Amino acid sequence: MSDNKAEVMLVVEGESDARVLAVRPEATAAEVLEVVIREAGRTDLIEIFLEDADEPILAEMLLAELLAANKLLHVGSKGLISVVVEYGQKQVSRQFRPSATMDKIVRWAIQPNELDVHAPIEDLQLKHGDDVLPGDLHLGQVTHGHKQAKFSLVFKIKPQG
Repeated sequence: MSDNKAEVMLVVEGESDARVLAVRPEATAAEVLEVVIREAGRTDLIEIFLEDADEPILAEMLLAELLAANKLLHVGSKGLISVVVEYGQKQVSRQFRPSATMDKIVRWAIQPNELDVHAPIEDLQLKHGDDVLPGDLHLGQVTHGHKQAKFSLVFKIKPQG
C-alpha cells in the first residue's frame, strides 16, 4: 500500500467475502463507490451503507468520517430485500437493506408482536437452508443479489460437557 492510500474493508452485495480496497484518505463516499464499481466490474452497485443502517450514506461524506463510525461499510444495489423468518408454525416478514446483519434481523424477529420467542438473542441464530449464519454476516452476502430471503430462527447448539 502506498503512502497516499488507506485500506478500507467493505462488503459488496452478492459477494460472500469482504473486500479490502486501497482508497485515498480524502476520498468521498461517491469516489469509494466508483472504486468498488470499477474493481467489481458491476454497474448495479449504487449505494453505500454503514452496517445495519437504514439509509444510504451521503455521496459527499469523506472516507475519514465513514471510518470514524467503526462499522463495516456495505456497497449494494438499489432496493430493499424482502425477508421472511420462520419459527415453529409462525412466520413474519419485513424488508431490510442489504447492509442489515443477521443479528439485526434476529432482534427484530424476537421483539414483542413479532415471533413469540422467549430467549435471549445470544441463544438464537438464523439458518438459510442448511447453512447456519453468523450474526455479523450481512443480508446482502447471503442473498447473492436476490431481493428476497427466507430464514429459520433456531437455537444455537451449545456443546455439552
